Amino acid sequence: MNGIIDTLEKYVPDVISAKLTLDKVLARADVEKKVLDMEPILGGMVLHYSSSGRKLELLYSPSMKKRWDEKGIAGSKVRYIQRDVKGNIIEDMCREGVLMSGGTFFVSCDRCVSVSFGSGSEAYDITTIEILEQ
Repeated sequence: MNGIIDTLEKYVPDVISAKLTLDKVLARADVEKKVLDMEPILGGMVLHYSSSGRKLELLYSPSMKKRWDEKGIAGSKVRYIQRDVKGNIIEDMCREGVLMSGGTFFVSCDRCVSVSFGSGSEAYDITTIEILEQ
């Protein structure tokens, strides 16, 4: 998971890694519930998790939790940020849309939100979405 944390640190400087050992092997839905239940204890929003057997690794961010708790409201204007391999923003490929729901969810262990760019909504990794000031 080192590659993932290196990438996340470019976009979310306060990302923190936590490694845990669970009491028993859990189904994916149960792991996800456990991850969400631990967020208040961690004091941050889990951006990505990885589990294998009883091992669980979390990448979380206090600043992302604060940002999405305060501004992640359905109908908010957002901007999809496209980056090159070095992490530089590619302005021509960025676009503005609307947050479809205030809730976040996991898709394949990554924290996502639903955004519409005018032709239906899709799930986007939360680290690629910037909430614009209203």
